[in-house]
Amino acid sequence: MSQQKWDSHDVPDQKGRVAIVTGSSGGIGYETARVLAAKNLWEVSEEMTRVKYSF
Repeated sequence: MSQQKWDSHDVPDQKGRVAIVTGSSGGIGYETARVLAAKNLWEVSEEMTRVKYSF
C-alpha cells in the first residue's frame, strides 16, 4: 500500500458541481464543506441555516 498523502491543494476546481454535505456544522463535515466551497463547489447543507463559513 502506498503512503501517498494529499491535502486541500490537491482538490481540483469544482465549478459547476453541486454537493450535499451532511454534518457540516463541525468536524470532518465542516472541513469537507469548507474545502469544497473554496474550490467553487455549490453546496447544499442540511444545516445551512446554522452554518456560517468564513474564509
